Amino acid sequence: MITSGPAVTNALTGLASCYGDSVPVLLLAGQVKTADIAADRLRSHGVQEVDQLGLAKRVTKMARRVDSRNHQAVFEEAIRALSTGRLGPVYLEFPLDEQAFAVRHPIASSTTHDSAHAVPQTLPELSQFKRPVVMLGNGLRRHRHELAPRLAELQRRMIPRLYTTSSMDLEPHDLPGNLGFPGPFATIHANRVLGECDLLVTLGARLDLATTAYRPREFGSQAWRVVVDIDPDEIMKLGPMDRTNFVMADGLTVLDTIIDQGIAGEDSWMRQCMDWRASSLMEEGARLDSDELTIRNVALMVSRYAEGMIVIPASSGLAIETFTRFFRPRSGTTFFNGSSLGSMGYGLSHAIGAALSGCGAQGVWAFEGDGGLWMNVQELATLRENVPIGTVLFIFSNGGYASILRSQRANFDYEFGADRQSGLYIPPWKAVAEAVGIPYRMIESPDALLDLLSEWTPDNPTAVVELRVPQSEDRGPVLTTRIIDGVPTTPPLRDLAWPGS
Repeated sequence: MITSGPAVTNALTGLASCYGDSVPVLLLAGQVKTADIAADRLRSHGVQEVDQLGLAKRVTKMARRVDSRNHQAVFEEAIRALSTGRLGPVYLEFPLDEQAFAVRHPIASSTTHDSAHAVPQTLPELSQFKRPVVMLGNGLRRHRHELAPRLAELQRRMIPRLYTTSSMDLEPHDLPGNLGFPGPFATIHANRVLGECDLLVTLGARLDLATTAYRPREFGSQAWRVVVDIDPDEIMKLGPMDRTNFVMADGLTVLDTIIDQGIAGEDSWMRQCMDWRASSLMEEGARLDSDELTIRNVALMVSRYAEGMIVIPASSGLAIETFTRFFRPRSGTTFFNGSSLGSMGYGLSHAIGAALSGCGAQGVWAFEGDGGLWMNVQELATLRENVPIGTVLFIFSNGGYASILRSQRANFDYEFGADRQSGLYIPPWKAVAEAVGIPYRMIESPDALLDLLSEWTPDNPTAVVELRVPQSEDRGPVLTTRIIDGVPTTPPLRDLAWPGS
C-alpha cells in the first residue's frame, strides 16, 4: 500500500520483478483527485502526479483505477487475477476523492489454479522413449506441497529430473535422479543429460534466454520435446519447432497425464545419468576444493545447515551467481531470488518480506553482494526495527561490482566505477551496522563460518555478517559470452567446458 507519484515509480521495479517471476502481489496505490489527473497528452497536472496506470499496465496482470461505482467488482476481479492462470501482480489505484468507500466482506475468491485444465491429445506415444527427462520450472512452485509423491513416482520409473535456478529447491539435491539445472553456467552432467535424452518434457519452465544460452530452439533439440506452459505468450514466443508439442495447461495436470500414460525410462538410462553426475561432481571437487573462504565453500556449508530454512540470494552479481551455482537444497529448504529482473539490492527486501510473512519459521538467511546492498542500504533500518530475531544478512565482501569489473576487463580493457581503484567507494559495513544498531560480525575463514552456522538458532538476534571472499574465483565449466563484431554472442550449450580445456 503506497502513495502516489514517486512511490509508484519506485514500486515499478518490484512490480516488474514479480511480473517476471510469477509472484502474486496486490499493490494498492493512491492517486491525486480525479479532477487533477492529467489528460492523455499532458505530462503532469496534479501535484506529484504521473500516468501511473500506463506505467503499471506493462508489468502487471491487471491495472485498474477504482472508484465508488466499480470498487466491489474491481476488487473481486483482482482477487481472481491473483489466483488463476499464470500468477503475477495486480495494481489498483485510488484517486484521493474516491478513497472513503467501504468494500463488502468477504471478497469473492477462487481456489482454482487455472482455466486450462484440458490436455490436448497431441502428446506422443510415451512408451517409445527410453531416455526421458522431465524438467520442472518455477511454474510448479504453487504445487510444491503436492509434488513429492509425483517426484517419487518419476524416480521409481527411472526418469531423471532437471530444474532451473528458480525451481531447484522443489526437490532435495541428493535424491537419485535429481540432476540439478542445465544452462550456460551449470554442471557438465546436467547439460549432458539434456543433450542425450530422447524425450524432454518441460513443465512451467519458460525456456528463457539465460537458461538456453540464447538458443531456445537448440535446447534439447535432439529429443522429442513436450513444452508445457500456462501462459500462451510464453508458448507463442518460441514459435514452431521441429519434433515439439506445445501444450497450454497447468504443469501439474500434464505431469499427472504423462504418469498415467506410462512414461518410464530404462534402468540403464538412470544409471548412466547418475554415473555422469558422480563423475562431474568428483571432478568439480578435485578442481575447486579450497581451504579459503570461497563463495563455493560458503554455498556448500550453508546447504548443509539450511534444512527447513529460507535462503535468499540477491538477484544479480558475480557473487550471487556463484552462490546459486553451488548451492544444494536440502529437504524443506526454500531458495528464492528475483531472477527475472535481477535488481541489485533486492535480496534484503526479499528477506524482510520472508521474515515478516512467518514462512521462515526456521529462520531466514539472506546473501547480498557488497555493491548491490549499498543501492538499498536504507532497508537495514527496516530490518533492525521490524525483524528483531531469526534473520542473518550475509554480505559477500569482494570489493564492489565484480561481474561488471570482469566484463570491463574481458571486453573493453578499461575499468570504471566498479571497485575502489576505479572510482567506487563502499563504506565499512561494521560502521554501517553499528550506526543502524544491528549486531555485526566479520568472517574470514571456513572454520569461523562453520562455527557460526552450527551454533545459530532461529531465536538468535538478527545480525549482519560480512564474508571476506576473493574478488574472483573459478566457477567451474562455463560458456563465455564474447563481443563479436560489436555484438554479444553466446556459444551453444554443447560447448560448455572447463576453462582452458
